[in-house]
Amino acid sequence: MIGLIILFLSLALYKKYKVYSICIFILLSLGGARILPYFIGSIKCTDISILYIIILTIYHAVTEKNYFKKDHLSKYLNYLSVFFIISALFSLFYYGIPLVKILIVLRTYLYFLSYFFLRKLKSQEIYKLVKLLGLITFISGIIFILQIPLGKAILFDTNENYANSNDYGGLTRFTNTPPLNSLFLFISFFGLSIYSNSNILFRKFIYSLNVLLSFGRTAIALSFGVLLIGISINKRSYIKWILIGAIVLSPLLGIVTDSFSKRDSSSDIEMILNGDYKRYQTGSKSEASTMTYRVAWVYERLKYLSSQSILESFFGLGYISDEDPSINKYYKFQIRGYEGEDNVQILYSYDIAWGNFVTRFGLIGTLIMLLIWKTLIQFFWENRKYDLSYSIFLYILYLFFSSISSQSISETVYLIPIFIFYSLVNKIKLSNTKELI
Repeated sequence: MIGLIILFLSLALYKKYKVYSICIFILLSLGGARILPYFIGSIKCTDISILYIIILTIYHAVTEKNYFKKDHLSKYLNYLSVFFIISALFSLFYYGIPLVKILIVLRTYLYFLSYFFLRKLKSQEIYKLVKLLGLITFISGIIFILQIPLGKAILFDTNENYANSNDYGGLTRFTNTPPLNSLFLFISFFGLSIYSNSNILFRKFIYSLNVLLSFGRTAIALSFGVLLIGISINKRSYIKWILIGAIVLSPLLGIVTDSFSKRDSSSDIEMILNGDYKRYQTGSKSEASTMTYRVAWVYERLKYLSSQSILESFFGLGYISDEDPSINKYYKFQIRGYEGEDNVQILYSYDIAWGNFVTRFGLIGTLIMLLIWKTLIQFFWENRKYDLSYSIFLYILYLFFSSISSQSISETVYLIPIFIFYSLVNKIKLSNTKELI
């Protein structure tokens, strides 16, 4: 009931208060963004956001003749729509999966439709929306940091299995980092037209500290690695601030380094180079073999596809949820859950985006998704003279690198904030200004 009230509220706000309506939608699409529980009553936050998309899409399609008007990006989104329809029919007639079960999976990819109502926003509305999302992320980031000395989760959606003080220098590890923290990390360093000078340094500090205190090896390495790439290309004057920051944060950096050594990242890479992923056994995964597990998960499914018909390679392994008990009659993969569970990560991986391309998209869907990402990254690079555009270019770069440890580029929900900035930069170009104000 509460979930439906939030849905009706967000839709009621849309006519006169689009910024607040779409902000609620984005928070819901991010699973509550750590400030709301993933389940509101008996309904998922993500399901509320999907209903929001469906209702708005139908409303605009009925009331506006040119709602789906083609532009350079929407052309590829249309290709994606056609792929999903054909792939759904393939699941229905080739695999024999019931239509209801297909729609349960397919609904999670409808976020790409948000582009069509996001591009309708005016420049000042987008600017206000970005600042609002940035403020929410900033406040959530401060709360995330406060969890560490308290040793207790305040934000929602943390993994209690990681709360092991022995591995993290006596500190508790929380995995509920604000989901847009990485986006605003890059904006705080490069998108200076968004912020005033009075609070920019504190924002850089909070977003950076959130990354460090996540104690995630991949997230830390990739966040600061991409940050250094961005600085070396465009902001070399920031190098002195990096040195100062490293000195100030040296005690924390020591804890992080010690945590890395305890989890032995080097042995994980060595296992992959030795081909151990081909002999990987379910349940073998540990903190020291996370990447081996991911590679093994993808390898097993690629090996299976290579022995099947070419149609399966084109369209993937069908739309059926891992939560559906009948999935076991379709697939008998040996490598499944994160810790060896048999009922999760069968056709969908939380750990590596490229695995989802194999199972959900096949060759054709993967090609279309990569064309969409190519279009976006090329657009933001070509318009890098705008500081926000350069920030988003680096963020997409980060998403690509993090695809080895997350769903990132295989999920259309990650496109939502990028659609916002794509529309904004296009509007800035049309108005022939360098900044919004």
